[in-house]
Amino acid sequence: MGRPAAGVLLFVGLLGLGAGDARAAEVAAFLSGAKPGELWGSGVGGTLGITLFNIVGLEFEGAWQGGQTAASDMWSASGRAYVGPQFKRFVPYLGLSTGVYRQSLRSTSDTGSARGVIAGLKFRLPLAVFVKAEYQWVHLPDDALVKMDNKYVLGAGLSF
Repeated sequence: MGRPAAGVLLFVGLLGLGAGDARAAEVAAFLSGAKPGELWGSGVGGTLGITLFNIVGLEFEGAWQGGQTAASDMWSASGRAYVGPQFKRFVPYLGLSTGVYRQSLRSTSDTGSARGVIAGLKFRLPLAVFVKAEYQWVHLPDDALVKMDNKYVLGAGLSF
């Protein structure tokens, strides 16, 4: 078998032609960015979730988002519920989130509640691995220290 044929077989094997095994729980890590971009730098976080009936998901997310200055950042924790039907290895999802945050800006800090809408896509790979991309419309109170309109996430995780 030549290299091109082996490459095609590997590609088809990784994509998979059938649906992946349904697994009830997931853990993931992600990198994030936020807008307005002149206020926010990069961030990191993680999620722990379960899937019910292979369509409804519940997740807990913890995240840290850095600011553009060294003296600003935001920690957040949220609960999320979403609907995500599986189409072979693709899982598009749409849901709602609510949680708490703590922002710091120089020597001042603020704690409050946040809510939002999430939309994303997961792609399931072999060996219970998945990658995901997500967009979050974030609503912080009007008096938050640093405004955040949305957050975008790219991550990977394991299903078990």
